[in-house]
Amino acid sequence: MSVSFTYTVEQAKDCINHTEQQLRDLVSTILSHKYGPDWEYSSPVWNDETRKMLEGRIRDDQGHRPYQIVSQRLLDYSDIKDLRNIIEQHWDLFSAVFLSKERIMHRFDDLQALRNPEMHGRPDILPHQKHLCLGVCGEILAAIDHWSYGYEHAIKEYAISLKFPVYVENEDEFKALSKAKSLAQQWLDTICSKLNVNLRGLSSNEGTKIWQARFQHMHVTIAMKCDYKGFDGRKYFMAADIDIRTANVSALSQIVEAGEHPYWLLYWVLKDDLSPSAVAEQVFTNTGKRPVSSSAIRAGETTLLTQAEFRIGQEVEESIRVTLSRWKPDEYARISLIYDGTVGKGFYRSHEIFTIKLILSLLYGEIPYWKVSKLVEQACSLKD
Repeated sequence: MSVSFTYTVEQAKDCINHTEQQLRDLVSTILSHKYGPDWEYSSPVWNDETRKMLEGRIRDDQGHRPYQIVSQRLLDYSDIKDLRNIIEQHWDLFSAVFLSKERIMHRFDDLQALRNPEMHGRPDILPHQKHLCLGVCGEILAAIDHWSYGYEHAIKEYAISLKFPVYVENEDEFKALSKAKSLAQQWLDTICSKLNVNLRGLSSNEGTKIWQARFQHMHVTIAMKCDYKGFDGRKYFMAADIDIRTANVSALSQIVEAGEHPYWLLYWVLKDDLSPSAVAEQVFTNTGKRPVSSSAIRAGETTLLTQAEFRIGQEVEESIRVTLSRWKPDEYARISLIYDGTVGKGFYRSHEIFTIKLILSLLYGEIPYWKVSKLVEQACSLKD
C-alpha cells in the first residue's frame, strides 16, 4: 500500500493541522469501539480537570463564533499533548497502530516542540526544523493509513427500508395510500407465514406501527409507516414504508428472500467511529472528487463534516449513493447505501455483497469501473 504525502515546507502548518485531525479521528474510532460513542463522558479517558479545560475551549470557540455551529466533541479541542497522553495511557489499544511506544512518544514530543512556533507564526523555527516537522507528521500519518487499511469496522446494527408505491390516479391520494398500506401488510403477512414469525406490538399511532419479531433466536424490529408522497419524474405516487432493524445480517437475508421485495436503503450502525471528514479527504486525494452533498460544523480553525454523500456507479442504470454521517458526539456513526433508480426496484443482496471496507475501496477509486457495475448489478438481483 502506498501513502500519498504531498506537503511542502511552505505547507507545514496545514500538515500539522491534518496530522492532528487524523490523530483525533483515530482516537475516536478506537475509544468509541472500546467504550461506546459517548466515551468522552462515560469512560475514564478524560479526568475531570482535562474535561473541564476542553469544555472551556468549546465555550470560548462558540463565543468567538456566535452565529456558527461549533463542534461539541471534546476531542476536537485537544492538542498534541492531550492526544499523546491518551495514547500512552491506553497503549494496549494503540500498539497495533504505532508498534513502538518509545518511538511514537518521541515523535509526539518532537512535534509538540515544533508545533507551537509554527502554528503561531513565530520566526524561531528554522527551515531544517520545518523539514523535521514534515517528517514526523509523515511518519504518524503513514502509521495511521497502514492501520486503517487493514481495520474492520465493528457493526452494531443493520437496517433496511422497503417502499410499497401505488401511483395516484384521478387525484385520489387516499385510495392510493390505502392500497399501498394493503401491499405492505400483505408482504408482512407473507414473511410471518414463511418464517413462522409472531409479531409483538411495541407501539402504534395514526401513521406508524412498530413490532418486535423473533425467529431462530434472532431479534428484529419492524416499523410500518403509511404517509409517503413521491414523484418519479413523471407521476405522483403514494407509498407505505417498512423499516427493519437487526443485529444479525442472516435475519435480513431470510426476510428479503421470504418477501421477494426490494429495499431502497441499507445502513450500518457502527460500534466505532467513522469520520466523514477523513473519508472525504481521502476520496479527494485519490480521485479528485468532492461529496455531492455535505454538512459541517466548526472546531476551532478546522471544518468537520457531520455528513458526506457520494455517488458511485453513476454511468449504469442502477446507481447508488453512499452517505457517511455522525451528527453528534454521543451518537453512533452510520454509513448508508441508497438505491437510485426506478420506483419499485432496488436492492436484494447489498447487505450480503457490500462491507464497510468494500464501500471505502469503491469511494477511494481502488476498484475498476467494470467491477463497480458488476457489484451494483449483483446487489440489485435476486439469488439464483
